[in-house]
Parts: sequence; structure tokens; C-alpha cells
Amino acid sequence: AGVGYVLTDRMIGLFGELTDLAVPSQLQPIVVALLLGITTDYTIVFISGVRGRFEEGYTGRSAVRSGVRAYLSIVVVAGITVAAGVSALVAAESPLFRAFGPGLAITVLVGLAVAVTMVPALLAILDRATFWPGLPGPAELPGPVVNPMLPRQIVPDRYLRTVGNRKVAAVVTVVAPGRKRKSAWMR
Repeated sequence: AGVGYVLTDRMIGLFGELTDLAVPSQLQPIVVALLLGITTDYTIVFISGVRGRFEEGYTGRSAVRSGVRAYLSIVVVAGITVAAGVSALVAAESPLFRAFGPGLAITVLVGLAVAVTMVPALLAILDRATFWPGLPGPAELPGPVVNPMLPRQIVPDRYLRTVGNRKVAAVVTVVAPGRKRKSAWMR
């Protein structure tokens, strides 16, 4: 996020010079919050993918390569979608919101660029140390969940197959909304 902020600050300044558009001072705290959110989210996605590969028995750079490859397209599409969404603020009626659009789009694109370049590089450099103090090895993966209140053990694979089944999802979608309740905020 720090590297992203430095780059974003320079890019927004350059954009302002090239287009002669004034960048509102109110944009700075929003840029910081947006960069923290974007870089954190995308980093967690990549770390999760790499962790999964280590747990599957991959080692070193092959774990990083495979974990990042699995989620790279998702992260890129998410970043471009968010950038397009915030750039749509140029169509807002408020001049302040209109001025925010380009700066926020630049922020998202820089955060995305940092996430897809620097994060994988750091994961490759840090290797398993990324997950210090401990990353379970393949032999230490969780088995069945034992709960004395349940009549039988829950096997995570079976549970995931069940909730991932389209028919089960359709039934849950129809049945779950059930009775409408007032929100605690509405009382």
C-alpha cells in the first residue's frame, strides 16, 4: 500500500498537469483508504492461493506461480471493474464527485499494478516464510471435524460438495429468505 501510495500520488499529479484539471485536496484520505483496501484484498487473494499450493505439496516458486496463476485473472477483472466504476463518477452532477472520478480510477489501477507485480515477487522471495510462524504441511491438513453434538463426523470435502451442488443451492435460495424480519436498525 505504501509503494502504491507513492506511485498514485505521482500519477495523480502527472494527470493533473497533463489535463490541467484540479485535483481536490479531499481526495487524499479517500486515496489512502482505497489503496489500503485494494492492495490488502488482492494480496489476501494471492496469499490464499499460494498457501493452498503449499498445502497441496508444491514447493518454492512453483507454489507461487501456480497460486498466483489461479487467481490472477480474477484480480485483474475485479480491478478493472472497480476502476471503470469509479471513473464513471465523471458523469456525476456534482463537480466534486466529477473531479474524484479520474483520481480514484488512477488509484485503483496503480493498486492493481502493485498487487499483480510486487506481491507475487515478494511471495516468491519470502517463500514459506510468508506464512510464519507456521504453515501446515500436507500431512497436517485438517481431517473430519469432530463435534460431540452431531451424530456423525463432518468431512469437509463432503460438505463442500453438498453446498456446491446446484440443486441444493436452488433449494436454499428458494427456502432461505423465508419470513421477512425487520432489521435491528429499523426498530
